[in-house]
Amino acid sequence: MRWAVYSAVVFATGLVALFRYTLDRLLDGESHVLLPFVIPVMLGAWYAGLRCGLFATVLNMAVLAYYFAKPNYSFRVDDLGDQLRLELYFGMCVFISLVSEARHRYLRQIEVERIHVARRQRELESEVVERRVAEHRLQVSQTQFQLITDHAPVMLASATAICAIVSSTNRMPSGSVCNRKMWWAKRSRKSWALPRTTSSGFTSTRF
Repeated sequence: MRWAVYSAVVFATGLVALFRYTLDRLLDGESHVLLPFVIPVMLGAWYAGLRCGLFATVLNMAVLAYYFAKPNYSFRVDDLGDQLRLELYFGMCVFISLVSEARHRYLRQIEVERIHVARRQRELESEVVERRVAEHRLQVSQTQFQLITDHAPVMLASATAICAIVSSTNRMPSGSVCNRKMWWAKRSRKSWALPRTTSSGFTSTRF
């Protein structure tokens, strides 16, 4: 874009010089108009900053000194009035360039701050999303904990009842088997008891 602005400055300088030449021909070289040559300087400084404004200033001063200051077709300026006009033109163009450069710096600073604010806004939005996700997870955890707390007595009672049933079931078969073994042992001893004859002639059984 800067090269386009420089090209536009050169083209605008040519147009202004042509306008001044035509005006001098109409007024017999007594116009002394310098204001149109400020236009290329304003154009360059407004769109490209200080450097382009100073480039336009030097270019237009060279055109003024060579074509419209006495002696003509020379960069030497002998006329005191032309010297004063060129000095005034130079000071005005430099002031315009400095003001435009200050504007460009201010716009660049605003752009940097805008980028910083946009980045900070994206970070805040990301933090908000993460916080919402964390709150949702916390709410789900609290709901699950509340359900467990509400059903804990019922679950504890059910577990206690199941444990009692399993314990009693495990004890009953073992007790029955023991009793059955003892009964069979007693019966076997009665069946296999040996008879013994006493002195009175009766028979007794010894276990």
